[in-house]
Amino acid sequence: MTDEIKTKEELIAEVQQLRFKVFEMEKHLEYLSHFDTLTDLPNRALFIDRVEQYVTSARRYGFIMAVIFLGVDRFKMINQSFGHDLGDIVLKEISSRLAACVRDSDTVGRMSGDEFALILSKIAKEEDAVIVANKIISSMRKAFIVDGREISLSASVGITLYPSDGKDADTLTRNASTAMRRVKETTGDNYNFFTSMMNDMVSKRLTLESSLRKALERDEMHVFYQPQFDVSSQRVIGMEALIRWIHPEHGMISPLNFIPLAEETGLIVPIGEWVLRTACSQTKAWIDEYGPMRVGVNLSMRQFKEKNMIDTVSRALIDSGLDSKYLELELTESTAMHDADGTIAVINELKNLGITVSIDDFGTGYSSLSYLKNLPISTLKIDQSFIKSMTENKNDTAIVKAIINMAHSLTLNVIAEGVETEQHLNILGDLKCDEVQGYFFSKPLPVAEFEKLLKMSKKG
Repeated sequence: MTDEIKTKEELIAEVQQLRFKVFEMEKHLEYLSHFDTLTDLPNRALFIDRVEQYVTSARRYGFIMAVIFLGVDRFKMINQSFGHDLGDIVLKEISSRLAACVRDSDTVGRMSGDEFALILSKIAKEEDAVIVANKIISSMRKAFIVDGREISLSASVGITLYPSDGKDADTLTRNASTAMRRVKETTGDNYNFFTSMMNDMVSKRLTLESSLRKALERDEMHVFYQPQFDVSSQRVIGMEALIRWIHPEHGMISPLNFIPLAEETGLIVPIGEWVLRTACSQTKAWIDEYGPMRVGVNLSMRQFKEKNMIDTVSRALIDSGLDSKYLELELTESTAMHDADGTIAVINELKNLGITVSIDDFGTGYSSLSYLKNLPISTLKIDQSFIKSMTENKNDTAIVKAIINMAHSLTLNVIAEGVETEQHLNILGDLKCDEVQGYFFSKPLPVAEFEKLLKMSKKG
């Protein structure tokens, strides 16, 4: 009888242990569904739920609340440079700093990756949200010390207010994210309030991106050519190939509006390849008809860093039949200096193919002259900002003179961009500039109009 009772007690104990384990598992699953396992902060789902609860209270009692969205600027560089383990340590420290910026009644959540959000449950006026935003920004500016390394970061912060910027959790959170991304795309290390105008901008941007993805296949992209002239003879000696987007509804869309978007989305790679192939084919046809001339084609940083870039250029030359000596690839100063040693290696490969390389917009970046003298380039293109103000600013004239003299001492050709007046041309002639391009001679032209210019030049 005793053994039988003992067995029952053991069974009861086992059942209790199983119940406890099930209870613990349920608690753990509940935790996983509501909290971020790295930082122990509420995850997106729980955060949205909390916002909805606060909105209900704010609606009932008539007070203002704020949702703040934070994105860490350039956080990807931390993971890429030091690894994800160190990045995780930084994210934990960020969560601690954010918690220290708010009251116990407020909420901090981790939305995804390097993005966090905060709820200010009740504020008297919008300036209260600004005070917290500035606390966050100041907190993020303090160096993070991890494994003996000092890491500097900053934050982009977006703010929405209930009820002016949204009356439900999804709208408030989405608009705060929109405001944050606007800061990140401009200056970073700052805050911004959401406005309906900003929402319109995001909507237009998404529409533009959708249209851009289809522009090539719909033949909406065109290559225009801006002629380049020899300063002494004032004859056409080459041209720069420039992409133009002619939308069927909106007409000509400025490159300033779609090129940055193409860069960000990666569409610049197929678009850039199309421009290269088109320019090579057209230049070959014009050389056959009108004689030798050089075409300059811009390469973005994203294109230049593509692993198969050399092959892409080689194929464009082979398929078009264009002699490589008539192709000049243009890099901005910032692209060339991004990885100077790597740039030298790639340019040498291009040089081995017979292709020349120029530095575009020279004077606007931060070139190291020690690297510049080692770059196997053929041409410097002086940025138009210096040319346009030469007539009013003697300092800019002195800068242009110094660039020309330096380039010539390095046996480089010099092209001045943005020549708009005869006075510009005369000054550049006196400074011994080699070539010019700009509206004084011609704006960028479609194929048919550029061909008319070539015919006139040939007759002249």
